[in-house]
Amino acid sequence: MPQRRCALFLVFSCLFVGLLIPVLPAKADILQPYLQAQVSPVDQLYLETYLKATNCPNRAKEQLRQLERTLKPEENPVRQALHLLASLQIELADMEGGQQADLFLAQLAALGEKSKLAWIEAEARYYQGVNLVDRFQLEAAQATLQAVEATARELGYEALRARALKWLGNIDADRDRLQSALVYYHQAYQIFNKQHDFMQVAKLLSNTSTVYMRMEVWPKAEEYLNRAIELYHANHYSQPATEASLHINASLIDKYFDRGAQRQVHLREAHKLAEQTSSYRLKMATLLNLADIQLDLAQSREAYNSASRCLIMSYRNQDEKGTPYCNVLMASALLQMGQPDQAKTLALASAEKLDERDDRKFYLFATKITAESYEALGEYQQALTYYKRYIEDSRDYLIEARRQAKIVVQQELGAELEENELTLLKAENALQTARIATQNARENVWLLAAVVGTLGLYILYGQYSRIRRRHHDLAKSHAELAIRSGQDVLTGLSNRRFVENWLRTKATKLRQPLMVAVLDVDHFKRINDTLGHDVGDQVLVELAARMKRALPADDMLARWGGEEFVAVMRCEPKVARQRLAALQQAIIEKPFETTVGERTITVSIGATMATSGENLAADWETLLKQADSALYQVKHNGRNSYLIAEGQ
Repeated sequence: MPQRRCALFLVFSCLFVGLLIPVLPAKADILQPYLQAQVSPVDQLYLETYLKATNCPNRAKEQLRQLERTLKPEENPVRQALHLLASLQIELADMEGGQQADLFLAQLAALGEKSKLAWIEAEARYYQGVNLVDRFQLEAAQATLQAVEATARELGYEALRARALKWLGNIDADRDRLQSALVYYHQAYQIFNKQHDFMQVAKLLSNTSTVYMRMEVWPKAEEYLNRAIELYHANHYSQPATEASLHINASLIDKYFDRGAQRQVHLREAHKLAEQTSSYRLKMATLLNLADIQLDLAQSREAYNSASRCLIMSYRNQDEKGTPYCNVLMASALLQMGQPDQAKTLALASAEKLDERDDRKFYLFATKITAESYEALGEYQQALTYYKRYIEDSRDYLIEARRQAKIVVQQELGAELEENELTLLKAENALQTARIATQNARENVWLLAAVVGTLGLYILYGQYSRIRRRHHDLAKSHAELAIRSGQDVLTGLSNRRFVENWLRTKATKLRQPLMVAVLDVDHFKRINDTLGHDVGDQVLVELAARMKRALPADDMLARWGGEEFVAVMRCEPKVARQRLAALQQAIIEKPFETTVGERTITVSIGATMATSGENLAADWETLLKQADSALYQVKHNGRNSYLIAEGQ
């Protein structure tokens, strides 16, 4: 099997690219019965220009200019809508453009509202949904596209319905719902194939390829991608975003099969094409892959610069969800450059954010970089902790991926498709069984190699004098790992996992009233952004220490995530406010010492009361939401205060 520096990075990237290919109508000779019925004979040229703009925007640009001189677009709403749709496609594909795309979309939405033509309104909502996906706002995007699909179905506008279905499939793929994603792809395929929309068929082939990458069925992934590329070139399409996505997918497959030279060619082409578009998501994917290949080639400084550009882009687009991906690659580059301390800080911060978001794929990558950073620093106990976490979480993730793969290959979605059509899941049962068996065997070998690698750490560490002196303590360290599994690495407090176990095993034994308090550091993001994550970590460590000193030993205190902490205090309602005031005073009574000098830190606290431990355990989520709402009110009122939920 070819060597893979980070299979998990591939898994993430193939999904990332799978959402990039825009769902747009294909060429002018496709069948568009709904739009044909809306367009008068004199406006047929506008429809043809719009369809050409979706596949070959540069060629459509001059044709649109000529039309504007002879047929004024504002003469009727249908013509104006087609003009705006064509202009939008050309603008999105223009290297110097992109700035007016939002304007065209706003004009399209206003036109739909003014004209009361439902198909124009639905087109505008469709592009709004695609924009939301491009900004990683998946929940809002899903709701928007579901509404578009319902409207298009009601209107009989099948081409628009198919585009919405495909993006709904992309969103499900992003959430690891592979079975559901393929159902959406199959429904979209049926429509596009019937309408001879071969551009869309090529895009669906490419997206199906990404699903097989997710399942690590790489030969099948390559087969689908090759069919997509052949179809794209056979029809002489010219769409920069689509072509860039095809090149990125090809580079990912080349990485798996260890075809380094081909991978570089594909990535160079992808980068060049991505720069011709205004797609933020596409440019991010290209930079992430560029940094990854530079790391493979040990071009540490170049990889760091690519990751930095990625980070700057995410800041400019106010995309907090994208920053951890850039930071993990930056951490990997710093590790290669011999700066493990900075790498560790970045990887830890990224892993925490990804864990909160439940992004298991890239969380595993961040955990691996954290372990390697600790090892490079000579902190072998911590390295072992993170290696162990990485292996255990990888096992769970891959088992779930394999479970979904088995479901997918057992489904029959395309029995009626011809052999030259998109066959999403159709295959002989025996071949399916053999493929799953092969993948299971490969997975078992990988896991075995990981376990052997971990055991090899013991041998390696035996070469160090520090470990030699503590050889007899290794058995004891295993027990400590189990004990510390409920401990937050940075602050030493309990973590969310510990709290969940505590609620099940100990909380119900408490008979007295309890106060649930949620505490948040004021303007913590500003601290990280202006002073750096190192200083942010120092603040959190000192804050945890002050809280621990201020609370009795039998109160429960945990770091809930990021800058948020949760405390459960044994407390009668009549003294609850005094307890919160005392806790806040203990935190803010003097400035925090950091490596950049003293800093004044304030906190906001929201709280609620539980009548007993049984009440606490039974209604934990409700109580936590009440405390969180009180915390939100404190922030809304100016921060640096505390509040107990109303009625308490």
